[in-house]
Amino acid sequence: MGKDNNSKMRLRVTQASLNQTALDYGRNMANIYQAIREAVARGSDILAFEELTLTGYEANDDFQKVDNEELLEMLDDIASYAKSLDPNLIISIGHPWRYGNKNMMAEPPYQEERVKNPLYNRMDLPFNVQSFIMNGEILGMTAKMHLYNDGRGYEKRYFSEWSMEAADKLDGFFGTIEVPLDRDGKRKTLLGRPIIHVKDGDRAFNLAHIICEEKWIATDFGGYPHNDVSYNWDSPVAAYRRHLTARKGTVLVVANASPPTALKIRKHEHLAKLASEYADVVIDTDGLGSSGSTFAQHGHRLIAQKGKIIYSGQRVSMGRVALSTNDVLVTPAKAQTKVHAHTKVKRSLKGKKPSIASLRKEEIKAAAWDRLDDTSREYEEVIRMTALWLFDYLKKTKGSGVAQALSGGADSAFNSVIVYAMVSLAIKELGVEGFCKEMKHLPFKDEILAAGQVSEAEAIKVAMRHMMTNVYMGTDNSSDDTKNAARTLTEGGVDENGVAFDGIGGVYEQQNIQDFLDFCAMAMAVTDSTQIEMSRKLELQKVIAEHLRLKPGSLSAEELSKREAEIKAEYPEVTQLMSAANPTQLVAYENAQAALRQVLINRRANMENKRPVANPNLDEARNAYATYGGDLHSGVFNLNAHLPKAYQLKLMRYLHDHGLKGVLEPVKALGPVLRNKPTAELQPRDASGKVTQNDEDALKGSFEQLNRVAEYMLYDKVLSFGGERRLNAQEVFEHCKADPLFEGVEDDVLYDMVMFRYQRWAISQFKIHASPYGPTMGYNVDHQSSLRTPNWSGNDQNKLVDLGVKLVFAEAAKQGVKLKGGDQVLMHKRAMQDEGFVEQFQHFLRGRDGALDFDVKRVFDRVADKGWDKAFTPLPEDHAIMVNYNLR
Repeated sequence: MGKDNNSKMRLRVTQASLNQTALDYGRNMANIYQAIREAVARGSDILAFEELTLTGYEANDDFQKVDNEELLEMLDDIASYAKSLDPNLIISIGHPWRYGNKNMMAEPPYQEERVKNPLYNRMDLPFNVQSFIMNGEILGMTAKMHLYNDGRGYEKRYFSEWSMEAADKLDGFFGTIEVPLDRDGKRKTLLGRPIIHVKDGDRAFNLAHIICEEKWIATDFGGYPHNDVSYNWDSPVAAYRRHLTARKGTVLVVANASPPTALKIRKHEHLAKLASEYADVVIDTDGLGSSGSTFAQHGHRLIAQKGKIIYSGQRVSMGRVALSTNDVLVTPAKAQTKVHAHTKVKRSLKGKKPSIASLRKEEIKAAAWDRLDDTSREYEEVIRMTALWLFDYLKKTKGSGVAQALSGGADSAFNSVIVYAMVSLAIKELGVEGFCKEMKHLPFKDEILAAGQVSEAEAIKVAMRHMMTNVYMGTDNSSDDTKNAARTLTEGGVDENGVAFDGIGGVYEQQNIQDFLDFCAMAMAVTDSTQIEMSRKLELQKVIAEHLRLKPGSLSAEELSKREAEIKAEYPEVTQLMSAANPTQLVAYENAQAALRQVLINRRANMENKRPVANPNLDEARNAYATYGGDLHSGVFNLNAHLPKAYQLKLMRYLHDHGLKGVLEPVKALGPVLRNKPTAELQPRDASGKVTQNDEDALKGSFEQLNRVAEYMLYDKVLSFGGERRLNAQEVFEHCKADPLFEGVEDDVLYDMVMFRYQRWAISQFKIHASPYGPTMGYNVDHQSSLRTPNWSGNDQNKLVDLGVKLVFAEAAKQGVKLKGGDQVLMHKRAMQDEGFVEQFQHFLRGRDGALDFDVKRVFDRVADKGWDKAFTPLPEDHAIMVNYNLR
């Protein structure tokens, strides 16, 4: 700290975003010590770490293992080590801390209320705290008073929530009390919302903490009814200014462990600027990477002053310790503010600091991709986050790479290119030696190091050859288009203009599994094929395979039944037959192919100590369009589980056209994949050899429409009486009607689309609850990641039937038809409360003819012909619905 010409105080701040691992104290402490050494070498006054630095953010239920005595031992070691290097260094560090006052009382007649007091802490959950350390001492612990408990956040399950009011009732001061640090109570510290008054000579500044979720409160992003106008009254940030009676001289240290969403950095920037209107300087530091589960924090490091961002550090680093050091000017705090602080410390500085200019040369600058005005910033961010998540997963689980069934389609191609991006990003940033140090478990690291002596590009090739295995597992249903796309993605080829392009590397193999599929049909058809003589077995296998490969629609139901009877008559060993020509067996036929690929790629991964990767995208997860025990479980994690298909294709198009700034040239090897229309290729081709199946037709909508309906169904909210709530099915329908993506779609077709979405969502649940985890941007439906759902539920069927009722009456009004046997009020009540009516309505929606699975005009025709009371089972007059209807 030094003087500036205009009498302001100059503070040097180092922010450290650490790549921690849940409760891996050895690794985590090594990162902390490294950051302390570097901060001291840079002449720093303050070292700011992220939230829950010591344990990692994603320890989840393992937070219940934390022990105060163990935590204190490590905090003391951190404090002692820092003191030995520089006793004046102030450290902000996050960790859990247990506290519960079981002796507190409540005033009669509500004495039983004491057990609800968060400081009584009935469940003995730890608090999420951020401590200030200086000169070997723990100056105070800030306890988080607003816990993140939405989407991916389950903090209220893991932590207790601090209450300033409850603390003040325990003789606290501004929500802060004195608590023992050890069993005998000889050592004490402050717990709650401590303000540290730091004095240096005749000047001073005030230190305070804000922990992650707290900065969102009472802002534009803080939830109804709040917006930034609410900030002055409801924000914990504003509370510090009110308490201190001044903004100047306050250094607000903000610790984050922020689960990412696309371009969330813009919100962080907004909040940092907003907070800087209430404090002299805001130092906002985020965690980095995946500490134990499903998201990779971006590691932002922001400094804001006077409503502006004055520094933004490099994000999404592949390193274990990402540092930024800056000098900030702070107006000295007024002398009277010290009476509002909880403790006072003195600093005495000696020595000369390195020039900030020299530090700038040593620090990694913010990458070109992360400019505020860059239109490609979002794509770069999502790709880099996914690559960072994979890098963390492999190095922390000691995986040697990735193996997958490469189909030639977009999903598996995306996974492959993320491996390529991961290796390239890590080697470009860390260097070849740094990459191998982080991936020290790799048995082939010496080959990578040797290749690095030639060039980084050669090291990337060697790493890819060892770390990625792609196997194209075709059947007779597969096309040359997908086979070519899979091969050229890995090995390279020539584009439509005759220009050669490089592949992304890795091992590429082809393995036709048609014989395996045929034998699977054989194994299903007979009880025990091992008991059949070999020549007859081969003959039988040929007959069963021919039957299996019959094309859909090639035989009528009668012809198919006759053929099956003839086979069973000639071969009594046969008990059941499967064929693509049988509509009732088509799903089983398709799923068998996916299941066989899953078995093979998992075995291959086991042999090579690689991690098999699944690839169903987010649209497939939300629409049950992935095979349980097949592609859904073809990996231990899923690299594109967070991406709707349309968005994933945009990311791939970006990589194809632009690459990654400063890392990858345009990935032209994606060209053949992007030219192919997405298809599972699980059905026999037509007579001309063309693929007949495509994903958008099967899912009843374009990829953009699929995602939009899901957003309305699962995330969007409407203001209702008493507060905001998620949309119901009727509101989803109305939102779609007003959405340009559905322009020109007739009501009956839209109703079919919405019904189909809900029907697919209902049958998705068992797959969702058994799906592998993966990186998330906040929209995964995997219950480990973002959105927890019931195993089974009514799935909005009442609202959907009520919507159908409304559409029937609307059609009647359009045609000038009067519907007999009931008005809309009665039918609404039946839709909402009559189980039998709901079942019948859904039954009559379905039919064997026409293009729509759920055709509301079928119901209209039935009611127009028969009347409501004849079209559906009537209710007796003494039924509760009828009684209430007649009493209206």
